[in-house]
Amino acid sequence: MKEANINFVNKDSGYTPVPEATYPAHVSSFKMNEYNGSYVFNVTFQVAEEAKKLKLPKLRKDNNDNHVPTGEFTDGGFVVGKEYRTDKGVWLTPNPNEGEEWKNKRYKEFFEKMGVSFSKNESGVVQLGIVEDDDVFGLPCLITLKETSFTNKDGETKKALQVSEVSTWEGGTRVTKEEFDADDLPF
Repeated sequence: MKEANINFVNKDSGYTPVPEATYPAHVSSFKMNEYNGSYVFNVTFQVAEEAKKLKLPKLRKDNNDNHVPTGEFTDGGFVVGKEYRTDKGVWLTPNPNEGEEWKNKRYKEFFEKMGVSFSKNESGVVQLGIVEDDDVFGLPCLITLKETSFTNKDGETKKALQVSEVSTWEGGTRVTKEEFDADDLPF
């Protein structure tokens, strides 16, 4: 190893934990995979500029490695641009067994809350379609972040903030791919 004379002092002073809350966001990534005849949709959301207007509690880690409020507050500017995924994929089962039609309820509600409209047949029954990237990319919505625990491939328990709920962002505007790409410039 090449010597570099770089000191490291383990302090979290520059790190600000993101609190569980509801944030304005846009769909920034969309992936669909087929699995045993069903489809799983994984959606990523990017926190919008409007989050700067939020008043959020400052957090710190306690002795049990949990985030706890300090009693102080800050604006949500430090969360803007961060991306979060759904806590588990959103599943669509094209041909559910009789009595298992409920399997597609989360799919329908999840995408309708984002602004996707499904058509109805002559009898008024909703006709679910397979949502594609162009249907949802850049859609505005409100995302609720919750801390979840999972076990990684090494058997270690880890925590992460993930999107647990999506709702309609009244007054939010759709963002184009060009607008997302413009934010990625390094200068």
